[in-house]
Amino acid sequence: MASVPESLSQGGLALYRKHRPAGFDALVGQPAVVQGLQAAVKTGRVAHAYLFAGPRGTGKTSAARILAKCLDCLTDGPRPDPCGICEACVSIAEGTAFDVVEIDAASNRGINEIRELRERVRFAPSQFRTKVYIVDEVHMLTSEAFNALLKTLEEPPEYVVFVLATTEAHRVPPTILSRCQRYEFRRVTPADIGRRVKDVAAAENIQITREATERIAHLADGALRDALVMLDQARGYAGDAKIDDAVLDQAFGASHRELVERVVDAIAASDARAGLQAVADAVAIGADPAWLTKECLRWFRLALLALVGRSLVEAEVSPEHAAAIAQRAAAVGRSKVLVALRQLSETAAMRFSPQPRIDLELALVRIILPADELTMRALSDRLRQLEERASSIRRPAR
Repeated sequence: MASVPESLSQGGLALYRKHRPAGFDALVGQPAVVQGLQAAVKTGRVAHAYLFAGPRGTGKTSAARILAKCLDCLTDGPRPDPCGICEACVSIAEGTAFDVVEIDAASNRGINEIRELRERVRFAPSQFRTKVYIVDEVHMLTSEAFNALLKTLEEPPEYVVFVLATTEAHRVPPTILSRCQRYEFRRVTPADIGRRVKDVAAAENIQITREATERIAHLADGALRDALVMLDQARGYAGDAKIDDAVLDQAFGASHRELVERVVDAIAASDARAGLQAVADAVAIGADPAWLTKECLRWFRLALLALVGRSLVEAEVSPEHAAAIAQRAAAVGRSKVLVALRQLSETAAMRFSPQPRIDLELALVRIILPADELTMRALSDRLRQLEERASSIRRPAR
């Protein structure tokens, strides 16, 4: 059988897989999770079942693998900092460890699969000291499968540890939740994502500008894995050239910031024509109106933070971007920012609308031209805007 050359097999590996964290010290943006799990391993108080809950791409499966390394490390293990070079650490990292079983609940969600798992749990580890079962997207299991899993979770053999990972913890039955120690994975901040993207780019000899790094960090929306996937995609477009905003425009379309700022400027100028034209231009270049609605909603949230306290928005975006947001937010005004947040929030909540473009256009008209809507809420919004405008006019000195 022909084998794949090592250079090809390694070179073709996706960046998010190639740079998966090997230990807790490399797990980005989850200090509380790292502290709790390391303390459990160090003190020998490892639970028999864990629930890792949080958004996609935040390191849940990576943390589960690292925990398995900690428990099965052959170099003075169990230990909170796996060596990374013993047979257990290497095989777990490569996904070939027989005693570390990863199950995708989305495709193995029935009662028969869980019954098979219960049968396998009875057998002692064949290689290492602990058997670790990692069940990804556990919320996809059927009710019958959850019931079958319940007894095993309650009284598993002492050599078994379950790690259940989910992006939708509210869909996991309370009976399962009550038998697990729960760890919440948070969205990774743009600053942490930017630093990681920069480190990976340096390790891969990828040239990338600071502006492009910040843009990828923002587009990733808290998911570090998504950021590395985008870096990989941008590298394909750039070739040997440096990754900059032009390359990202080519890879992902026009800058989301430019599209959103056109909408914001139209709202600040009370120019309905410019606002609707911005939506039309965005759709013409392939932007999804529902996506644009969410991006505008995110911008107005940051604008509200900037109006309340500059430090709040600087914690989420770069200082330069925060200054630009603060300047535009001042031009829009607090009352109109609040109106925009309400209208866009209501529009974004219509997840399955058949006409997302019309919904966005209607929301913009309601923000820009509240006089055309004679409702009590619209009249109240107009009154607040007039009061704010009047208070901003300096009284002449006597």
